[in-house]
Amino acid sequence: MKVLETVVEHMDEPEVIQPHLVALGARHATVEGYHTEYFRFYSKCLLEVWEMELGEEFIAEVRDSWKYMIDYIVRCMIQGYDISLTNQLDIFMKGDNFITLEQT
Repeated sequence: MKVLETVVEHMDEPEVIQPHLVALGARHATVEGYHTEYFRFYSKCLLEVWEMELGEEFIAEVRDSWKYMIDYIVRCMIQGYDISLTNQLDIFMKGDNFITLEQT
């Protein structure tokens, strides 16, 4: 949940948050047996739990907004995971290779 909080605080500043998300994704690449589809499973489960907990307050606009944000997080983390597997993480972190919310 801390990741979500941080992303919301810096959603207009991808240069601040994206390196952290990429690094988090890269750390997942070090977990034996971890696959990128697990990021999507987590996202789906998170949205379903929020829907169950919030009930009718979890209207379509709220769901779509959170899905948009979570998709951004997952995209950055997958990018970090993939970059880590190619040993290019240091190179990436030194550049301006940021994904904006509009690119998701």
